[in-house]
Amino acid sequence: MERILTGAFLCCVAVASIFLGPAAAGTPAAGQASNKAAKGDVGFETLDERIRLRILIGMIRSGGQEQAARMLADVPFRGPYARNRTLFLQGLIAEARGDLKGAVHRFRTALASDPNLTMVRMELARALYLDNDDDGARHQFELLIGAAPTPELVRTFDGFLDAISQRRPWDFDFWASLAPSTNFNNGTSRKVVWIDGLPFVVDDNTHEKSGIGLRGGTNGSYQFRLGEDLSLVTAAGVNYTDYQGDSFDDFLLSQTVELRRKNGSTEVWLGGIAQERWSGDEFLWSVGPQLTIKQRFGPRTGGYLRLRQAFNLYDHAEYRDGTTSGGEGRVSWSLSPATVFYTLAGAERGTATLPHLDYWSAMGGLAAYHEFGYGLTLYTEGRLRRSIYDGDYPFMDEPRDDIRLDIRATLTKRDFEIWGLAPQLEYTYSKAWSNTPFDSFEAHGASLTLTKQF
Repeated sequence: MERILTGAFLCCVAVASIFLGPAAAGTPAAGQASNKAAKGDVGFETLDERIRLRILIGMIRSGGQEQAARMLADVPFRGPYARNRTLFLQGLIAEARGDLKGAVHRFRTALASDPNLTMVRMELARALYLDNDDDGARHQFELLIGAAPTPELVRTFDGFLDAISQRRPWDFDFWASLAPSTNFNNGTSRKVVWIDGLPFVVDDNTHEKSGIGLRGGTNGSYQFRLGEDLSLVTAAGVNYTDYQGDSFDDFLLSQTVELRRKNGSTEVWLGGIAQERWSGDEFLWSVGPQLTIKQRFGPRTGGYLRLRQAFNLYDHAEYRDGTTSGGEGRVSWSLSPATVFYTLAGAERGTATLPHLDYWSAMGGLAAYHEFGYGLTLYTEGRLRRSIYDGDYPFMDEPRDDIRLDIRATLTKRDFEIWGLAPQLEYTYSKAWSNTPFDSFEAHGASLTLTKQF
């Protein structure tokens, strides 16, 4: 499989260079000059830098990496793209020598200064794959699929993704961070609220509180291959948040079983999910079916739709027992491997024992992923949700009506590695408006984590 993918990759690199690689593509005249240089008819140092680059790439591909390294040292590049061209060739030489980590480092360094070097990104993805860095390779191949100029390239990149899934049926990740927040319980800032002309003192659990907590979690999954395009996936996860005291601690267990079928550009996942959650003194058990459909509409566009029905049972707050049903989706559009835009949408229906807790909810949002120079990646997301309840809120003559805004920004430093991980700084902002006295709040939060998906 690896030999087939490598051959297909090299063929597609040659094709992609015409579309994507201004340095790697050559004209007929350039090809004639390179042949003369290879025969010694003209001086290598007299050739245009683009032709020299093409000659050196060809030498490395054919096993002449040592001679290419000497020629690169004797006749260095001088033009405006000299640094990245040199890093690219040094990465190819390191890979040919078997130094995959050295190759990855040089490719990443070149992309840190110019994320639009698609040829470099293709070699980085392949080097990560060969080095068994599956998370990083998957991230890069998924970005490349969104900007692939030909169906052949899409199939090649998809082939690498399938090979990653086959050789590593298990997946495991963990995370931990400090979780500072200006309002970690999403409580009101008012100490006294008025309901129907009567004053109510806000207790400690519903009043705004600030603090720093610890957050962490782990997720794992295993894929059983039932056929070429059919698999059974089991997964489990643990997420924990700890603040001073027990009232706002949160512990979540989740288990998922799904049957997954892939047919061309369409994937269908059908299964069920169960969750057990301890939030303060309350315990929630939730279980139900889940359907996910992933679809690639074209080389640059794709999306998914997830539908779920959950049955909710509370340990103490039995009046909240009921169901939650709805769905959410996302459509992505890739401007380039370094820039992706998203649209988000969702709807939900919730029921409970008490009628005034039944609600309808709708959500819309936008998001963007962009890689800047200096090794910085920014992902931003904004969601706006409207929730309208059925029955009149207690002590009020109207149903509850909420609007909530959530904004998230994640900054990753791609060229600063710690044990093969890149640092991520995430900032969140939430603002809720409600016609009820206890449900309007504002909160800021931040966390620092590490990731392999860069």
